[in-house]
Amino acid sequence: MVINETGEIQALTLTKGNVDDRKPVPKLTEKLTGLLFGDKGYIKKELFAKLFDRGLKLVTKVKKDFTILINPQLGLSSDFERLAHSWNIEVKILGCYLRDVAVELFALKKALLKNEIDVFRFARRARKLRKRTRYYLKEIFHLPEVIGASRVAKNILKSERMMWKFLDDPENIPLTNNHAEQQIRHYVVYCKNSYFTQSKRGNAFLERIISLYLTWKQRGLNPFQNLLSIVSHTT
Repeated sequence: MVINETGEIQALTLTKGNVDDRKPVPKLTEKLTGLLFGDKGYIKKELFAKLFDRGLKLVTKVKKDFTILINPQLGLSSDFERLAHSWNIEVKILGCYLRDVAVELFALKKALLKNEIDVFRFARRARKLRKRTRYYLKEIFHLPEVIGASRVAKNILKSERMMWKFLDDPENIPLTNNHAEQQIRHYVVYCKNSYFTQSKRGNAFLERIISLYLTWKQRGLNPFQNLLSIVSHTT
């Protein structure tokens, strides 16, 4: 459903439970331009780019469990982009700086993956970017009369340590948790379609089984045989 600022319905469609909520968005918004606000479930690189190319900018909040920026045009960059277009000139300048940091960070990661730079150089440069990011966010947070921007900066600073977790092991810890999100997507859809398990105990059981299954699968082990082994040793 798409509504305008006064709550009037602009477009509406119904889909099956296993259909990605983002799939009908391009068609629903084909006649719209400007800003489109949605929840965190609408974060997707391809969707953002497709809408942006025809003059519609998708604005979403940040997923709390995201390690860092998803893409120079997504995730935290949505917040950086809003800051860069603030009516307040100081916030606008700092927002542009933050946006540049995001672009540079992903350029560094790309260079690392292509072996154009080594891990030491990547980590050293990323730490400098971290200091710059923290400085810019603190500056925004302490600015008077910009409550909205200050709140955004404060929320990002709360997750600052988690955001830069990849610096602990740049070669093995990715910038994002996209891979993990993709791994559990099938089971999130399953839970929606099955109306969950109707109890906390059932939810806990399902979470553990899915976690074990995916771990075994990632390690190239047979999930059924491993689960059978556990059951046989506990009975």
